[in-house]
Amino acid sequence: MSARPAGSGETRAVKDAYFGYHDRIVNKRHNSPYWLRRYAHRHIHRQFLPHLHPSDRVLDAGCGEGILTCTLARAGLDVVGVDLSAPNIRRAGRMAEEWGVNAR
Repeated sequence: MSARPAGSGETRAVKDAYFGYHDRIVNKRHNSPYWLRRYAHRHIHRQFLPHLHPSDRVLDAGCGEGILTCTLARAGLDVVGVDLSAPNIRRAGRMAEEWGVNAR
């Protein structure tokens, strides 16, 4: 029996599919027309803040469109967001600009 090397066919197919995927979480949840969904989504991200300090460095792995990344940056943390999806990263960059935060 042999192990498949990293980057095998199935793994590569998943990565390739996700590279062009766009979550659109901002519209579905963060800016939802339903107040309860909007409140819950925003409240969940703020739950991290009491456990962090303004000068802390944070890696948001799988950052999606950057909601958590920007929320933490707005609170003064040094945040880097990474994601496999190019559309998500572009949206995260626009969100950082819109919010006026220094998230990378």
